Amino acid sequence: MPLYAHRIPLLVTTDVPADTDLVDVGRILADAVCTLRCGNLTYPALLQGATFWLDAPVRGHAPLEELRFTAMLGHLSATAPHESARDVVSDARAAITAAVSAHYGHLGSCPPAVLAVRSDDVAERTPASAVPVTVTAETPVLVTALG
Repeated sequence: MPLYAHRIPLLVTTDVPADTDLVDVGRILADAVCTLRCGNLTYPALLQGATFWLDAPVRGHAPLEELRFTAMLGHLSATAPHESARDVVSDARAAITAAVSAHYGHLGSCPPAVLAVRSDDVAERTPASAVPVTVTAETPVLVTALG
């Protein structure tokens, strides 16, 4: 089976509890995609970028049930069995949705949005205050060269 190298500019948005640390959000998202699944096949991927809040903080102490809207802009590198970047994004969406649900439970909101964007959007729209993502899972060797 042939493998295809991809580097896809990506936007991920999701609701999280108000007391969530942006470093943790980024780590959950990045770790979720280290191994992507396509049917019975798995393949390596790497998500590099930065996380930030899309909404203004609640003044004072926010109730624990309060949700905040967070985003990550970055690049997803993958050595995939798919020729289409759309299929790689679909696999990443499934992995991220499962990881966010496993970590935060059902928040009563929509699942995370995982969208391919323009590469310029990553550079132009990532705020200076964004927190760089740190991957804690093992970084796949095939993807390191792409990233």
